[in-house]
Amino acid sequence: MSNPPYTFDAPDADVILRAPIRPGSDEFKDFHVHKLILSLASIVFRDTFSIPQPPRHTLEDTTLDVVKVDEAAKVLETFLQLVYPVDPPLVDDLWLVDDLLQFADKYIANSVRMKLKTLLVSPSFLKADPIGVFAVACRSNLDEEAKLAISRTLSFDIVNRISEEHLNVMTTRTYHRLLKEHKSLQAQLDSYRNF
Repeated sequence: MSNPPYTFDAPDADVILRAPIRPGSDEFKDFHVHKLILSLASIVFRDTFSIPQPPRHTLEDTTLDVVKVDEAAKVLETFLQLVYPVDPPLVDDLWLVDDLLQFADKYIANSVRMKLKTLLVSPSFLKADPIGVFAVACRSNLDEEAKLAISRTLSFDIVNRISEEHLNVMTTRTYHRLLKEHKSLQAQLDSYRNF
């Protein structure tokens, strides 16, 4: 039995991270967090907290510094669950993994990036959507993970399996690489069969 998700409202928090509910939204969610934990997880947060923050508006109802992030609250919350010593989050959405990898890269959170690399090539993602795994891996410069994903595409016609969602995260170069490497692996497999 797992514990309920940590809510990031600790009374001993010393900073607030504020994230929009959705990208571009005027609604925000606040996460009361600890500078020390974030500084250990992220070089960017460490550097941010070492710089004095601008004075707060007198209308704000908190004495804590507020640091705004652009990423959606769901991405930030999942990132924090990966950083804090709490039960790890259940991440079953490949595109959330993509968002998290982008966040980890932006904030230079290498330990989170390592966890996400493992999650990206988990059997559930590789079986359900190897093309998506390939696209996400390429976008985050994860070459070994991209090669593993390509090897899982041999059992189907990739041209007919590529969705608009896949193409939204692939560059032309990535799409070309997918086709080229798939064809090369297919040719190798055919040559083994002909022996």
